[in-house]
Amino acid sequence: MTMLVHVIEAQHRGGHRVWLRFNDGLEGEIDLSTALRGPVFQPLKDPEYFARFRLDDTLTWPNGADYAPEFLYDRVIEAGGKRVTSGSIPWNDPAFVHVVEARYRGGYRVWLRFDDGLEGELDLEKELYGEVFEPLKDPEFFGSFVVDDTLTWPNGADFAPEYLHERLTVMRSGRSPGVDR
Repeated sequence: MTMLVHVIEAQHRGGHRVWLRFNDGLEGEIDLSTALRGPVFQPLKDPEYFARFRLDDTLTWPNGADYAPEFLYDRVIEAGGKRVTSGSIPWNDPAFVHVVEARYRGGYRVWLRFDDGLEGELDLEKELYGEVFEPLKDPEFFGSFVVDDTLTWPNGADFAPEYLHERLTVMRSGRSPGVDR
């Protein structure tokens, strides 16, 4: 079973900066100014409107814009966020999943199998944003991943295995993902 992360506390820190705490104890401050892409995020470019977010397991705004909590979680990790739990992180806990096999299917598609038996194909084209993912926009480079508990690339890019697992679970269930991009 995958541990689903969600935001349990948020504080606006001015501009497009926000401090977040997640249900697993991870906390940190991030700047979302570079993540305001697409029509639904245009109103959020106004810092006053951005500050009007509310907390509903993630950040949501009056116009319906929101970010998947996994997206925010990854940004906090990238920004050097820290866990403030009293215990150690249980990497062998069954809540943590690992990619055990992957096959390149062309374009930005990959077939994955996880250690809990879940398997299927994902198209990751819409997930390739940010500086570290720029080289992956070349399909030949995208296909050069290796499996090391998740998909990793020669430039250091990777996706959290829990994120990939959740994406595959959502896709297979027919539910709508929790992000507007």
